[in-house]
Amino acid sequence: GGQSDPEKVDDETANGFKVRGKIFGPLLYYKDDGAKADFVGVDTLNGKTAYKIKYVGFDNQDQYFYFDTESSMLVRMDKKVKAMGKTVHSETTYTNYKKVGDVLMPFLMDVKSSEMKMGNQEMIIDKIEINPDIDISIYSIPGK
Repeated sequence: GGQSDPEKVDDETANGFKVRGKIFGPLLYYKDDGAKADFVGVDTLNGKTAYKIKYVGFDNQDQYFYFDTESSMLVRMDKKVKAMGKTVHSETTYTNYKKVGDVLMPFLMDVKSSEMKMGNQEMIIDKIEINPDIDISIYSIPGK
């Protein structure tokens, strides 16, 4: 959010991070999460057709997932994100799929929102590791 120093976030924002951390998980585990997922039709995105799925999470927030009708790959996700007491519309486009193990993963994600003060975000992924060992201390806030 434009800050250079780490800071604690409020509970609402922290819960939003937890929900957003499931990039593909919301649709895979929607029943376990008490959510609903429904096919709502076909849309055209960048000249290609895509299946549109409406997901309503346990938090009663709508998200829309778009899957390419030819490849079945996720191409976009639209949702509203609550952060720091504000609701913001977010649109994430997924491209540059590469095989990681036995799974195709997007290596480029473009996040757009009219509310982002610093502009849109383009996330270019160099490497994806599945289930690596992670030192939990990297998540602590360092002392000043």
